[in-house]
Amino acid sequence: MKSTKNAGLTLIEVVIAAVILTAVVLMTLAILTTSTSAATKATLTGDLETRGRQFVDFCRNQFAWGRFRDPSGVHTLGLYSDNTEIRYQIPVNQSPGGNLEYGYTSRVGFEPAGVGRACAIRFEADTILKESAASPSATQPASMPPLPPLPALATEIMNADLNKDRDRLDTFVRGRIRLYVVDAAGSGILSRGSLGDCLVLAVTGANRFNGDMDGNASTPDLLFRYVDKNDAAVLGPTPGSGSVAVVVTAWHGNWDDLKKGFLVRRNTEKINFRNAQ
Repeated sequence: MKSTKNAGLTLIEVVIAAVILTAVVLMTLAILTTSTSAATKATLTGDLETRGRQFVDFCRNQFAWGRFRDPSGVHTLGLYSDNTEIRYQIPVNQSPGGNLEYGYTSRVGFEPAGVGRACAIRFEADTILKESAASPSATQPASMPPLPPLPALATEIMNADLNKDRDRLDTFVRGRIRLYVVDAAGSGILSRGSLGDCLVLAVTGANRFNGDMDGNASTPDLLFRYVDKNDAAVLGPTPGSGSVAVVVTAWHGNWDDLKKGFLVRRNTEKINFRNAQ
């Protein structure tokens, strides 16, 4: 009988197999990591989109029937603080003669006790976002009574090009939107609430929070603005004779999960007036 050698693998074959297995595992991990990162980014972007949509939807429901000038002179209705604050009233009751009575309530047209009140929606920055240490700083605008003073600003150096204009010399502010209900005398705050956070505005050289967010001058990035029938901006605190709508443009932004990229989403809507201004 002939003796036979035991079958087996050489050391070289074992090493080759180990290298191939390692490569497959690494590729699988890379795909898994990339997929997880993409899914996380999509989730964060969707959250920013939702925040913006909810805020714009609230504004549409309120502003369509709102008025932005007060014939009684009690409230300073209109746009203020470089278009980052808007004050208005909505129909809350109907007089015996059939005329609408204005004030504020959470439900349009259903609270006689709200006659004479007003609502103020204000952007309140809490953080300065500087693309680099060379970017200019920013300060809060003056607070209009009867609203409380604006908070102190923290500063964050991003080391990133937020608006993708190929420099790191721009400054932005991020904060929240607050809602205040003002009493009928125009001197006190009845209640306050939040309409969301992570809202981002660009700072201009004049320290105004109404700069361009994306480098496209044809799409103004003012938080609130009046427009005429040709969509041209109508300046001034109260709607001019040619104003037909108020436009809301909200940019929401936040860091990704690894804080390597700053994600932003834009929501905007033109809200046509349904009553005379």
